[in-house]
Amino acid sequence: MKIYSLKRFIIAILVLGAVSSCEDFLDRPAEDTYTIDSFYQNDEQLYQSVNTIYNSPWYDFQRGFMKIGDVMAGNLVFDIGDGYTNLVLNNSDADIANASASLWSVNAYCNGVIQNVDLKSGPQVSQKAKNTVKGEAMVWKAMSYFYLVRCFGAVPIIHDNAAIIADNSSATLKRNKIEDVYKYITLILNDAIELLDEKTVDFAYEGEMTLDVALDPELRQRIFPNARFAEPANVLVFANADAASTARNILKMCASGLEVGPILMGMGNKAHIVTPAITARGLLNIAALAGTPVQHYG
Repeated sequence: MKIYSLKRFIIAILVLGAVSSCEDFLDRPAEDTYTIDSFYQNDEQLYQSVNTIYNSPWYDFQRGFMKIGDVMAGNLVFDIGDGYTNLVLNNSDADIANASASLWSVNAYCNGVIQNVDLKSGPQVSQKAKNTVKGEAMVWKAMSYFYLVRCFGAVPIIHDNAAIIADNSSATLKRNKIEDVYKYITLILNDAIELLDEKTVDFAYEGEMTLDVALDPELRQRIFPNARFAEPANVLVFANADAASTARNILKMCASGLEVGPILMGMGNKAHIVTPAITARGLLNIAALAGTPVQHYG
């Protein structure tokens, strides 16, 4: 009898504890109740607003770009009879349509973030966070336009997606000339650099320049006297992987340097791609990188 009562007492305590825990859990505000007006209220939320740009909007483009690039170039074959291999394509192709829609999705999301930073940020949001997030969105917006103009030629320039939706003018948008789209990309990146100028950073940086100007301080001083740094550049950012790979191999062969890389980012540091010419030492180096957390790179 005593054992039975003790069991009932223990069960009652567990039930009360569970109810109390559930009440505490249910008292928290639901995460899906955030709106545009209530979300941008602190630095953490502002930084979180750009997370999506690194994820789903690019998915269909990456899948389509593999066919637009590698299959049409003859490096990869999906189906001998497909339009990519035979170079016979039109706008009804699903992969091309999805790749285009994916890039426009990136652009739309970036436009929304840039606008919301200015219009919706709460009083607790720092100017540093605003500049960081807007600059990040500007860079990805420029990247989306780079691929749009490279893959599809003349395309419209869109600043405000909400306005286009409101007046239902998407069907009447005019395409801009290719050279104007490239100018627009440059303007976006220059705006991002201006935001970076307002931050206190521990590295020197500069905008677009030719490779020889970046590596030769004397030439840079003569052609670009107002550059932000005086020494040879030690980080080079290229428009695409082909250009970067070519420059990397030229530097490696001419300088007889020890290559560490290439380093594939975005895979959780669990996978890297090595070149056929890699040495045993190079393979050991890249294996060591794969076992090192990204945040420890220095």
